[in-house]
Amino acid sequence: NVTAHIFEYTAQIAVTRDLVLRRPSDETKDGLTLVPVQTIFLLKEKNAKKINSHRWFFDAICESINPDVCVLIDCGTKPTKESFYHLYKAFDRNPNVAGACGEIAAELGKFWKNLINPIVAVQNFEYK
Repeated sequence: NVTAHIFEYTAQIAVTRDLVLRRPSDETKDGLTLVPVQTIFLLKEKNAKKINSHRWFFDAICESINPDVCVLIDCGTKPTKESFYHLYKAFDRNPNVAGACGEIAAELGKFWKNLINPIVAVQNFEYK
C-alpha cells in the first residue's frame, strides 16, 4: 500500500532581490558562489494532520539523510532575514539543545494599519 510519494531535487540556483534568476554559469560575473540546495518533497495520499506529517518527516526522511539540524516551518509563515541564523546558532552554541522556537508576531503593517482587521488585532494580542 503506497501512502506517500517522495521526490528529491538538488538545485544550484538563486533569485536576486530584483527577481533575476542566477545560475552557476553566472558566477564569473560577480564572483559569488551558489551553494547546492537539496529539496525533498513528500506528498501524502491522505491528509492525516500535522502530527502525521511530522512523523513522516522524522521517521522516513530524517532516518535516511541523518541531518544535524531540522527546521519545521508552518505554511504561510514569513521568517525574518535573521530567523534561520538565530535558530541554527542555538544548536551550534550548545550541543545539548534538542529544540528551539522563534517568536510569532502578527504582521501589523506600516503605521500598524493592519490592526484595523479584527483577526490581526486578536493575533497581535494572543502572540504578545
